[in-house]
Amino acid sequence: MDNLLPIIIALLGGAALGMNRAFLGKLGATLGAPAASVINHIGGAIFIFIVLVATGSAFDFNQLISAPSYAYIGGLVGALFVALVSWLIPKAGVMRTTILIISGQILLSTIIDFFNDKVRSIVMAGIGLTLILCGVIIGEYRKMKNSKS
Repeated sequence: MDNLLPIIIALLGGAALGMNRAFLGKLGATLGAPAASVINHIGGAIFIFIVLVATGSAFDFNQLISAPSYAYIGGLVGALFVALVSWLIPKAGVMRTTILIISGQILLSTIIDFFNDKVRSIVMAGIGLTLILCGVIIGEYRKMKNSKS
């Protein structure tokens, strides 16, 4: 069961992310991408604050200076991501956007892992990345071909 719990949590997280993208798409279509991003982050901050209070977790502001400064770029990237998703979903749909995002995540994650010596087999990683790229290209080609018909 110890090995199964992280898998279940990851699957639930993925499902929650899919729901979030659908909601973001609706907000983005209605309010525009920047406003949808602001609403998303305010709602998220309120939720996390409630979780912190409910669990009795403390937030130590002194620890803010102990993190490397480049680590805070994650917040900017996250905000940009949410704004882009809320703009893209009304145009491309939840499924297509999600597939393209996951493909991009896997590609960059593999590159990061490569430079951190976490890739066990360059050949297998290369084959996997090639298959992902082929899938994206085939999917986009079919989409373009169907839209011209």
